[in-house]
Amino acid sequence: MQRKRIFFWLQRLFYMLMALHVINLSVDAPDQHIYVSATGVIQEDLTFNEIESISEWVLEHVLGIDDAVPEHDEPDAGDAVSKIHIKLSLPQRLLFIVLPSRSVAQADSVKFLFLSLPYLSCAQEINAPPPRLG
Repeated sequence: MQRKRIFFWLQRLFYMLMALHVINLSVDAPDQHIYVSATGVIQEDLTFNEIESISEWVLEHVLGIDDAVPEHDEPDAGDAVSKIHIKLSLPQRLLFIVLPSRSVAQADSVKFLFLSLPYLSCAQEINAPPPRLG
């Protein structure tokens, strides 16, 4: 039983470390400290110590190692940050109420009441008529 418990916690620790590793690889915020050189090339200001990963934050803030990970200029393509427009269509809210015909212990049939409630939104859509031509 003790081996199963140890294996269980080691497995959870492994999964947690792998999840942190995936998050660590996923974090790369756009550079805020940039300058444009004389040739027109946008470069990152490497004098500013920017934290770009969770492991760098742990090393520098938790363990107190200053500048543990050296700064380097990585290419930030313009397509790395993109805007995605998503329109969600939500269905109507449904409400079910169970009404017992007699006491629940003696009931041989149960009646169901179904109500369809319209979706209540703070912003109503405006259905304007098409514009007149001429």
